[in-house]
Amino acid sequence: MEAFDPKAPGKGPTPTPVAGRDRLVNRSGTHSCAPCAVYAPTSLEEIQVLVRTAGETRQCIRVAGSLSAHNDSAMSKDMVISLERYDAVHMIDCDKAIIMVQAGIVLRKLYEKLASFDLGLKHCGPDADVTLAGALSVGHHASSTSLGMLSDSVRELQMVLASGQVVIASKRRNPELFKAALCGLGALGIITGVVLQCAPLRSLRRTSESQSLDVVLEQLPEIGSAAEYVAFDWVPLADRTQ
Repeated sequence: MEAFDPKAPGKGPTPTPVAGRDRLVNRSGTHSCAPCAVYAPTSLEEIQVLVRTAGETRQCIRVAGSLSAHNDSAMSKDMVISLERYDAVHMIDCDKAIIMVQAGIVLRKLYEKLASFDLGLKHCGPDADVTLAGALSVGHHASSTSLGMLSDSVRELQMVLASGQVVIASKRRNPELFKAALCGLGALGIITGVVLQCAPLRSLRRTSESQSLDVVLEQLPEIGSAAEYVAFDWVPLADRTQ
């Protein structure tokens, strides 16, 4: 499926940095940084211009998503590109259950958009307030022994490489890049567009109980296969789980 146009022009003036974004702080407040500039592009061409400008001026680029990581992986003193304004939905095909989106879309917004068409995703992790590009780059997954990861729903990626070139990657086209970019930590380029295979929307019922850690560890295979999604919360040194 050729959903994206790989021949984006990538020409134009350099976007203006976001005003008032002199410092970035992660969600937990444990790490912060003062990048030289923060950009929030609204078009593919602007992203290409930023990447090419960074290359010409020998600057490093860090792509920041929702800043949800507890570590300093999104912190940088160099140029930071935020995809927060690059989050449009390009296309939804209800017959084929396919959606094409810009990669800065937050998962919560994606879920709400899909739900309005009675669609959803098979692989929904615990955090809905992260960007799609960021979730794919770090291996976002649900607590299931059978349903796999969020990346299993990806049919096609659009990426901007370090040269500013736009490439399309899928299982058939640039398959090695496709596999590597899924959980690639942003090292291979900027994920700008994603085509996702969706599933019919359905409701789930959540049940919760407290159990001793020893029992959970002893019966882990049985508990793990008792439902599609099984999650455990355990505080170190405690003798019970939830």
